[in-house]
Amino acid sequence: MRITSIIIICFFPIVLLASNNLFVIDSLKNIVEKQKGENRISTLLQLSEASRNINYSDCIKYSDIAFDEAQSSGNTLQMAKIKKSQGVSYYYNGSLNESVECFKKSLKLYTDIDNYQGQADCLNNIGLIYEEWGKLDKSFEYHQKSYNLEKKLKNKKGMATSLMQMGNVCYYSNAYNKSMEFYTGSLAIYTEINNKHGIALSYNAIGIIYKHWKQFDTALEYYQKAIDIYKEDDNDRTMSIIYGNMAEIYNFEFKNYKKARILYEKSLKLKKKVEDMVGIALLKNNIGTLYANMEDYTKALDYFRESENLYKDNGFVTSLAMVYYNIGSTYFTMDKIPEAIEYYQKSLKIAKETNQTEYINGCYQGFIQCYAKICEYDNFEKYFSLYIRGKDTIIDKYYELESEKYDSIFQKIDTSNHTDITNSTNNRWKQNKLKIFAIISFIVLIIFVIIELTRLKRKSAKK
Repeated sequence: MRITSIIIICFFPIVLLASNNLFVIDSLKNIVEKQKGENRISTLLQLSEASRNINYSDCIKYSDIAFDEAQSSGNTLQMAKIKKSQGVSYYYNGSLNESVECFKKSLKLYTDIDNYQGQADCLNNIGLIYEEWGKLDKSFEYHQKSYNLEKKLKNKKGMATSLMQMGNVCYYSNAYNKSMEFYTGSLAIYTEINNKHGIALSYNAIGIIYKHWKQFDTALEYYQKAIDIYKEDDNDRTMSIIYGNMAEIYNFEFKNYKKARILYEKSLKLKKKVEDMVGIALLKNNIGTLYANMEDYTKALDYFRESENLYKDNGFVTSLAMVYYNIGSTYFTMDKIPEAIEYYQKSLKIAKETNQTEYINGCYQGFIQCYAKICEYDNFEKYFSLYIRGKDTIIDKYYELESEKYDSIFQKIDTSNHTDITNSTNNRWKQNKLKIFAIISFIVLIIFVIIELTRLKRKSAKK
C-alpha cells in the first residue's frame, strides 16, 4: 500500500521558480534599501517569495519585516497578502499548523475589507491543509466555498482550480467517477482559457484516475502529455510529482523495476532541487516499496525509516499510517513476526485516528497472517472477526460507488428503460457481492491451512 501523489498545489500568489532567482534576489536587495512605504513593503514580499526555494530562513525573515511594516502603516490589504504568502512558504516547508494559521489570518483580513478574490484564494489553501490532515469533509467544504466565490467573480481560472481540488477530495474518498467529473470539468475550463499549466495539471489528475481503473497505458499517455507541457517552462516541482506517478505504474503494475528506479531518481533529484520536504518523504516511502518488491529488504527499511523521520519532522501524522504499514509488511516478509506486529499496531492506531479504512483493514489482514504463523489463535480470531466486519463495510462502499456510477447513466437514458437497467445493476451487484464473499472465503481457507500445517509441524517437532 502507498499513497499516490496528485498535483494539488494551486496556491496564490504564484511561486517564483525562475532559474535566475539569485540574480533577482540581489537586484531586489539593492532596490529595497532605497525604498519607503508601500513600495518597500511590496519589494520585501517579492524578496521573501524569491527566497522561498533558495533560503527558507531569509524567506520568513523578509515576510516578517514586510508584515510588521504593513501593520505599522495600517495597510490591511498588504497585511493580508503577506500572511497568505507566509502560509504558502510554511506549506512548502511542511509546517502545516503554521501554514493554516497564516491562511486563516489572511482570510479574516480579506473579509474585513470585502476582498472576495483574496477570500477565495485563502479558502482554497485552507482546504488543501485539511486534505493533508485527512479531514476530507472539511476540505471539500472549504473548496466548495472557494468555488462559489470564484463563480460569483466570474473567475474561470479560479473556478477550474476549485473543481480540481474538489476532484482531489473525491479521489482520496475513493469516489473515482465523481472525481473524474470534476477533473474533466476543470480541463474544459483550462482549455477554454488556454491555461497550459492548468491543462497539464488536469492531464496528470486524469492519468491517476485511469491508473485506478487499471488502464495503465492510457494513464501513462496522460502523464506524458503533462510532462511535455511542464518541460516548456521548467516546472521542476510538478514534473517531480508526475515522474513519481509514472514510476508507480512501472513499479507496482508492470514490475519493470529498472524503469521505475530511473523515474524515481528523476523525481527525487527535482524534489531536492525545490526543497519539497513532504514530497521527498512520500518518494522515500515509494522507493522503499520498490526495493521491497525487488526483495532487497534492508534497503527498503532504510528508505521507509527516512520517510518516517521526514513525516515526523514536518508534522504529517496521517502519512505515517502508510509508512508503518509498509514497515510491518516488510518485517512479515522477512519472517520477523514480533517486529511486524509492532508496526502494524502503530499503523492501526494512526489509521483509526485519521479514519483511513484502507490501512485499518490492511493491518487487520496483517495481524491475521502474523498470528496464524505463530499459532496465537485467540488473537487470530479477534482480528479475523474485525477484518470480516471491515470487509462488510468495503462491500457496502463498493455498492455505493457502483450505484453512483449507474446514477450518472440513468440521467442519459429514457425512463422507459429505467426498470430494466436497475434490475441489471442489482443483478451485477449480487454477482460482485458473491465474488467478494468467495474471495474472503478463499482467504479464510488459506489461513486455516497455514494454521493446521504449522500445528502439525509443531506436533512433529515434539515427537
